[in-house]
Amino acid sequence: MGSPATGTPQAMGTRKSNGFPGDGGAEGRPGALARHQAYNLRMSDHPAVGGLAPEFSLLSDTGETVRLADLRGRWVVLFFYPMDDTPGCTKEACAFRDAASQFAKVNAVLLGISADGLDSHRRFSAKYGLPYRLLSDPDAAVRKAYGVYRWLFRVLRSTFVIAPDGVIAAAFRGVRVNGHEAEVLAVLEPAQNKRIL
Repeated sequence: MGSPATGTPQAMGTRKSNGFPGDGGAEGRPGALARHQAYNLRMSDHPAVGGLAPEFSLLSDTGETVRLADLRGRWVVLFFYPMDDTPGCTKEACAFRDAASQFAKVNAVLLGISADGLDSHRRFSAKYGLPYRLLSDPDAAVRKAYGVYRWLFRVLRSTFVIAPDGVIAAAFRGVRVNGHEAEVLAVLEPAQNKRIL
């Protein structure tokens, strides 16, 4: 299973760090950058397409708690983005907004996740009229569970298509914003009929 799209929209082999590369220091200990580079490599481990999506329970901009388990029976499009109201993230969020009716037609729930707090999410959603919920992941627990956490930029921009049975049907990693909502729809719509990708 996999999906033809920009970035790396398929299950990828896990990659583990072989240790922290030293970057100087009187005692030969790794500096901060080296430690985080190696940590980011470890965070590239992630659930594979065809495996169960990691469960989560997060607060949303609407004030409600959103649990993945409560969405069983529906398709879920879960997109991780770095920060509210920044140029790339705004473009992506608005593209999903403009395509929201198409996702609704295929019984898909759109959810955005970032590290931003609920007040930030509320402002962002209100400013651009976003018709879907934005979830707050302040401690990076969900980003780490999905293998998309990055130290410096918070997250590797990524989208997961989760089937009604909780299985990851497609994964888009290192997303390019332009046309991304269309490529998600392009793999989601056939999956509605085939039940597989």
